[in-house]
Amino acid sequence: MYVFRRYYKLEKYITEMHFEKMGRIVVLLALLYLYFNVNEYLIPAFKMKKPEEAHLTNLFAGDFALVFWFAILVGMIIPIIVLLFRSGRKPLSMFIVGIMIVVGAWFKRYLIVTPTLLHPFLPMHDSPTSYQHYFPSWEEWAIAMGSLAGALLVITFFARIFPIIPIHETIIEDESPA
Repeated sequence: MYVFRRYYKLEKYITEMHFEKMGRIVVLLALLYLYFNVNEYLIPAFKMKKPEEAHLTNLFAGDFALVFWFAILVGMIIPIIVLLFRSGRKPLSMFIVGIMIVVGAWFKRYLIVTPTLLHPFLPMHDSPTSYQHYFPSWEEWAIAMGSLAGALLVITFFARIFPIIPIHETIIEDESPA
């Protein structure tokens, strides 16, 4: 929305009030998502079976700790703190926070898949050590970037076909008497 507002000079139609309301919704959703994340890791921590202990230790302080805390801080904590204040709900700061949330969500998706595959409930017998550590190949990076580019292409395509601002909002009424 910030890019369209800026590129098409729609400041008169997409106002700071829109960003203010959108920022409040994002704070609510980020708090909800933070709650679900706390529950996702708190319940296994209370049960603390052996595979769950290895998985949580690896996430919180092990090999994936940097990625995990980056996803939590950049994807949830910092956006919530920024958006709680009125100055954080301005168009440019909302744009930056939106990018932070998307980047944090991508890292979170990585954490959902990779560490859990390294700690399966079924033991990996007779498997090479190269199979026990995962890093995406260039093909997987290309698929991820291609899907992101495809989504941006679809958004751009529909923005060109359908009006971003309803036409009835752009008509300037004549103030002279009829």
